[in-house]
Amino acid sequence: MSDAASKLVEAADYWIRARDSFRAVIEAGLPPAGADLDEDLSRAHNRVSTLPQAAAMLNYAFDSADVLHRLWHEQLFHVPSDYVLLRSMLDNAIRVIWLLEPSVSDDRLVRAWLLARDAPSRTKRRITASLREDYARPSADEMRAAALNAKSYLKDLDQYFADVLHRLPSPQVLRASDFIAAAERHPLHDGVDGGITRLWNQLSELFHGTIAATEHRMIDDPPIAHSRVTRANVDDLALTAALVSRILEGALDLFYERFAPRSAPS
Repeated sequence: MSDAASKLVEAADYWIRARDSFRAVIEAGLPPAGADLDEDLSRAHNRVSTLPQAAAMLNYAFDSADVLHRLWHEQLFHVPSDYVLLRSMLDNAIRVIWLLEPSVSDDRLVRAWLLARDAPSRTKRRITASLREDYARPSADEMRAAALNAKSYLKDLDQYFADVLHRLPSPQVLRASDFIAAAERHPLHDGVDGGITRLWNQLSELFHGTIAATEHRMIDDPPIAHSRVTRANVDDLALTAALVSRILEGALDLFYERFAPRSAPS
């Protein structure tokens, strides 16, 4: 096993240990009195509050980590599939950091509201645009029903958070840059990281199948017949996994900080 492959196995093992520790915490019960997440739950207690959303996203990250753990222990490395899973881990980690970044409950709950409405509002906008282009398409009735469902969900969601917060800001479209900026503001173990934008962009190119970015992470082998044989560049994969580990660790640290009772003022 090469040094880079060993580092990948070590990273994957770390993720599984982190997953088990995380799940032990959330399965043991609700956050104690005095914790930031306890305050949020006392005000917004359904599945769109900060704790359920943050826990779900961390579990999604660990789901991708579990797949990579199984593959890398078998010395199976892929391009771009492994990078797609790493991108999923990164996306969920930076969203957790963005959600839990504010120190004030009102601000965290506003972000919980924005995050909860993001997917259905995107669905509604996409359907509306598609029907505008072709209102008579065969699936038009189903699409209109889906748009109405999204509209109804958003109405109920907005009313729920309006009752909690008494006043809501104007809804905004969440962008990757919002999550990335929060992660870059967040102090990781060895300082603030300024490279998350670059990492996210690189993984996005791989996620979307950009040829140049994908081939850069492959090792060329002589072609067999008319098929090009490729192998993952394990050194690059190990570097990417290490960077994702740092950001996931930062998201977990912030989650545990919000889950624990607040320190008494000195």
